[in-house]
Amino acid sequence: MGNRRIGSFARTNVKMGDAKMIVGRQLEGSHYNTQRAKGSGRKWQQGRERFAGMERHQKHENRQGHGFAAHRDFRRQEAQRHPQSQQELKVHKDIIVLGEEPDDKAQEKQERYFGKVVIACDVGATKILAAAFTPSGKIVRQLGLGTPKKSKKLLLDAIASTIDRLGYKKTIGIGVCVPGFVKDGIVYGLPNIGIAERFDFAAELGRLIGKKVEVENDSKCFAIAESRMGAGKGVGDMIAVNFGTGIGGGVIIGSRLYRGSNNMAGEFGHMKMTLGGPACGCGGEGCFERYASGSGIVGRFADAAQAGAQTSLFWETATAAQILESQDQVAVSVSRNAARIAGRGVASLANAFNPKLIVVGGPVAQAYQGKYKKEFDEGFAAGAIPVVKNTPIALSRLEHPSLVGAMLIASQPQQKSRD
Repeated sequence: MGNRRIGSFARTNVKMGDAKMIVGRQLEGSHYNTQRAKGSGRKWQQGRERFAGMERHQKHENRQGHGFAAHRDFRRQEAQRHPQSQQELKVHKDIIVLGEEPDDKAQEKQERYFGKVVIACDVGATKILAAAFTPSGKIVRQLGLGTPKKSKKLLLDAIASTIDRLGYKKTIGIGVCVPGFVKDGIVYGLPNIGIAERFDFAAELGRLIGKKVEVENDSKCFAIAESRMGAGKGVGDMIAVNFGTGIGGGVIIGSRLYRGSNNMAGEFGHMKMTLGGPACGCGGEGCFERYASGSGIVGRFADAAQAGAQTSLFWETATAAQILESQDQVAVSVSRNAARIAGRGVASLANAFNPKLIVVGGPVAQAYQGKYKKEFDEGFAAGAIPVVKNTPIALSRLEHPSLVGAMLIASQPQQKSRD
């Protein structure tokens, strides 16, 4: 193999499994060719030993799922997104180019790109999604797992296992968002997961994984993410509404999350839409989320089918996504009504807070801003007072906003305490 000078670096190709690691040596004076390198005796032997050690390290890291091969793909994507930022680590096709540095700097670089990550975990009603983020907010690796129901122990064990399987021991912070009431790390029940008890979620999970954990309500994380990195970035006063299995959100005032006296602000799903009405997991009746959330749509579809409405869907097993996507007459009728109620509920929030922007997100919101946008807009127009009728409504553009919010509270806990 020959050497080729690039700027002040000579490059020596070394095959290492599926990746090629090119270690440069800064030259002083003339160019070195391969024959002179081979003839340098002791230095050449030291180089071979160094390469062999790196190969062993690569095999170990690849077994852990975050070695050179995985990192190469990540850095290649980074290079395409930010070509101007490749001064420290140059990427050309499938080759990683590193300059020779003192051991302490080399170790610092390794920790920066392989070790120091922020772990975030989004605990949903049906699945747990965990991811490792770089400090700048890029996902390095993510894993998913089904959510255990009705057992605090099984839930905490599943979260700890998912975080452990990511394979990162050195972390900047760990953040978890959950679909329930949270204050100071204590969770006051997780009704959508079938857990009614109050327990110190942050402390118990922290003991399992041996690290400090930041815990927050998933909809508040959604609002934080949209305010700092999403559709509401740069907007000081906004409302974020998350339409998922339930309905939640957050109020951003002066670019900070308003939490209320007990950190319970933003529980939009429990606004009462009518006297009486369907029973809710909160213990009340007629809540907003019993009509316009995913579980609410499923419930109202089941009510219609049990009342005798003829439908081509199996109402016992139909999901919200199936109902919203279906052309079945009963499913369309239920979906239209849910969209109108969703619009009215969001209008009530606009009346109360007069925000500059409303961001809606979650799987159900996709339908409210797509297939059933007409009905949603009709509901909003009917419910909004004149001064707020023209409030902009934007659909979330983050892929996993609650997960991003969990990352933000873990990497910037001081900001969480000031919100």
